Amino acid sequence: MTVLLSFPLPPRGQRGALVAAPLAGLTMALAFPGTGWWPLGWIGPGLLFLLIRGAPPFSAALRGWLFGVACYAVTVWWVNESMTVFGGLAPTLGEAITLLLAATMALFPALFAGLTAKVAAGLGERVAFATAPFLWVAGEFVRERLPDIGFPWARLGDTQYRVTPVIQMAELAGTEFLSFVMIAFGAAGAYAVVALGEGRRRDALAAGGVALFFFGAPWLYGTARLAALDAESTGERLTVAALQGNIDQHRKWERDYAGVQLSIYEELTREGVARGAALVVWPETAASWEVGRHPLFDQRMRLLSAATGVPLIFGAPAEEYDAAGKRSSYNRAWSLDPAGRMEYYDKVKLAPFGEFVPFGRLLFFVRNVTTYIGDLRPGDRLAPLQAGPYRVGVQICFEAIFPAYSRRLVTDGAQLLAVITNDSWFGRSPSSEQALAMAVMRGVENRVPVVRAAQSGVSAVVGADGRILDRKELFETGMAVATVKLRSPGDRLTLYTRGGALFQWLAVAVSVAALVAARRRRG
Repeated sequence: MTVLLSFPLPPRGQRGALVAAPLAGLTMALAFPGTGWWPLGWIGPGLLFLLIRGAPPFSAALRGWLFGVACYAVTVWWVNESMTVFGGLAPTLGEAITLLLAATMALFPALFAGLTAKVAAGLGERVAFATAPFLWVAGEFVRERLPDIGFPWARLGDTQYRVTPVIQMAELAGTEFLSFVMIAFGAAGAYAVVALGEGRRRDALAAGGVALFFFGAPWLYGTARLAALDAESTGERLTVAALQGNIDQHRKWERDYAGVQLSIYEELTREGVARGAALVVWPETAASWEVGRHPLFDQRMRLLSAATGVPLIFGAPAEEYDAAGKRSSYNRAWSLDPAGRMEYYDKVKLAPFGEFVPFGRLLFFVRNVTTYIGDLRPGDRLAPLQAGPYRVGVQICFEAIFPAYSRRLVTDGAQLLAVITNDSWFGRSPSSEQALAMAVMRGVENRVPVVRAAQSGVSAVVGADGRILDRKELFETGMAVATVKLRSPGDRLTLYTRGGALFQWLAVAVSVAALVAARRRRG
């Protein structure tokens, strides 16, 4: 990174960098699901390094922010559709809020760029080169851990979700570890390009070798791990169906439409069982009534499970009242087995500005702007559900983007993860595919199969190796059906499942240590 951060900018380069930064961010955006040009996920970080070379911290941070705004505005543009089509916001206001979200997310690449330049100024470019991947991982980790408003959408490692050999590395230390490797590749690659441009072939060759290592290591490791997984012949197999009812979101909560929805899912369930499914998963709020308060519909559900002989997982709204008559609403998932036994799980991680208003006293005015936001309470228990003979770790929509919840469920004995969701709010956008990418990564991190049942898609069944075994595309009625190998009590937990966020905390510690040392050196 000696050359990377000190190579002089050409004339008018400062202005040129501010123009180039959003273009580089757009390049990075094309790597995420939707476009899915995954090689750009490796190239984008290198472009950012080239943009911040030689820049003082504030200037580097500004370039990083422009990079991030362009990247995230393109990646999460679908937020506008949910707010305007279903939330009743004026299009101009929806676009402004979406841009504000992108600008907020962009603070993290801005911090990364500024702090990398700060380390370079205090400790030298070589130390900054070594520290940069830790700084990026620390930023992704902090973005996940922010109280109430954590939004770890679009991690760099998510861009590789369809490159099956590469993502196997996530079992070691999570998706952020893959991000670490990609940032290290980008930095080394950028160094090699600049050194070659200066005619320093030896330095360029050395940096190119480092870049080749970081690019090749995931492929070699992943290829070996996939071969080992394919060679395993033991373990219980289960055929599971993820139903996709393709319900009209505009009619979903009409009282006289509940029976129609139930009939759709009854028919799909029978079809899934006919195709060999021994477990059937319905989407979030597929049962649009409160279980226990509609005897006819409840009875139809019990008869369906009994007649087909398979357990069901399904979502439904729920309300409870305390002794004082105060109402609490929940986003609930149920398991139902053929004998009529039922368990439920209440969503513990609610979506900010979707299911609740964070910092409600401070942001009291938000509910006057839109009718889109719910007023739900989080559950107080995170544990797998018993669905017949199977232990299922159920996650409801937003929860699946947080690795800690999946890890906890697997640690507590979940044999597979079931993500139930309703992405109809986001129309024909990349939102559902981006969420699927994160579900794939949760499976690889913990070596557990994942079934994703979405009201309007994308529904999928994913093996523990991250391979998408079957899927149903957006706004199609049907199901994804596949046979997966379940986790068993004797299966060894992955390093990530056992160690949790140990690597991420290490990245935070290294970053803080480097910044403190840089400040002392300059002081």
